[in-house]
Amino acid sequence: MEDRIKINGEWYVKESTQKKETYKLGDTFSLGFDYEGMLDYALQIKIFTGVNDLEKLLDSFEDVNYHREAAPLYDLIEHKKYQNEYGSNEVTKENLNESLRAFKKECEDTLKNIIGSTLRIEDNG
Repeated sequence: MEDRIKINGEWYVKESTQKKETYKLGDTFSLGFDYEGMLDYALQIKIFTGVNDLEKLLDSFEDVNYHREAAPLYDLIEHKKYQNEYGSNEVTKENLNESLRAFKKECEDTLKNIIGSTLRIEDNG
């Protein structure tokens, strides 16, 4: 079974040999936990993603012991809560953007490590 994934603007083909449950927001550890799906979901979040969804994603990361990856997500949540309470300004926007960038970088790095041995750059020719 082949699946395509885009990491840092480059398309890769992921060859999967294990049957996994498809990640759903808020999922917790199980034997068939979809780590790649969780990380891919994380790469799709935007600056306007709601706090409740971010907290559910954080729960998933913490439940599977992805604390290093989750640290910037925790910061992102705290910055969003602050912005929701006190309003938006250039500093809050910068903090939100930096936390989101750092979180996605952690997720990209981890995703590359997890599936690195099963990836090959897609041959377009």
